[in-house]
Amino acid sequence: MKMNISTISNVMETAILPPKFKKYSLSMLIADNETKKIIDGTIPLNNALNKVQKKLTIFYKIN
Repeated sequence: MKMNISTISNVMETAILPPKFKKYSLSMLIADNETKKIIDGTIPLNNALNKVQKKLTIFYKIN
């Protein structure tokens, strides 16, 4: 099976994980929105995942 963005997208959309911690759904929503910005090219790929991680770290500290 050839792996591409469509395959990854389908896996992510159909994957179901039980919540791991308080505010899990909200943190996943933030991560999903930021990942979509990377894929859409809204934010540059250069260090994009580090920026997402920093944003989530700030979210966890506040909540």
